[in-house]
Amino acid sequence: MSKFVVVIFADAAGAEAASRVLKELHAETSLTLHGAAVIRKDAQSDVAVSDRVEAGLPNAAIGALVGGLIGLLGGPVGLALGAGGGAWIGSWRDISHLGVGADFVEQVTRELKPGGAALVAEVDEEEVAPLDERMEALGGVVIREWRADFAESQLLKEAAGRKMEVTHLRQEMSGADGARRARLGRRLEEAQATLARIEERARAKLDEVRAETDARIRAMQEQAASARSADRKTRIEQRIDEARREREQRAALLEQTMDLARSARA
Repeated sequence: MSKFVVVIFADAAGAEAASRVLKELHAETSLTLHGAAVIRKDAQSDVAVSDRVEAGLPNAAIGALVGGLIGLLGGPVGLALGAGGGAWIGSWRDISHLGVGADFVEQVTRELKPGGAALVAEVDEEEVAPLDERMEALGGVVIREWRADFAESQLLKEAAGRKMEVTHLRQEMSGADGARRARLGRRLEEAQATLARIEERARAKLDEVRAETDARIRAMQEQAASARSADRKTRIEQRIDEARREREQRAALLEQTMDLARSARA
């Protein structure tokens, strides 16, 4: 499972230097970089995206995390521009599905001072020392958080709840007539429409999971091919196997959600 890493600096120059170091660590196969951005906090405490570090395909998780941090830390819409010119503005709701805890956000908030900057990245790493040592040498404060996607479980929970509602409404309608039956019928239609939307969200999420995981695997395969030792290559290949297992687990939850939503509307 990948991690989110936020490295706090006293100024933007430190964070920009850190972004270059992060690319070097990726090239050395000390870690795998899946995406990153630099955000800055000005003297008025406004927070905005300063730069974007590209590594493989655009990373939706980093976009969500950066947008959420900007929103929570008070970033102005006009300055929060990310890839493609889209505004990276978010909230706690936008990042909670990534598994980011309140303590993590509070620590970032506490450490990121006016005039400071932060490197925000998603990485796979087996050892924390290489990143810690390089970042601390630049004067950075390293904050980590495991990434845990709750979106799949949440969608399944929503579908199960709506299916139960549909079952109860059908049972209640069987003994109703007149205006009451019509009112229950409207409630049933609404519940079924919600199930259809949940199914579509699950299908879109499944496509996202597969594309994102494929990008992560390609990045690690490239690293394995250029690894300087057999041990390093083996460890990277183990991370690839783990990413594949995680993809299958997440896909299974989403497919279960779609099956449940369809069966409830039948």
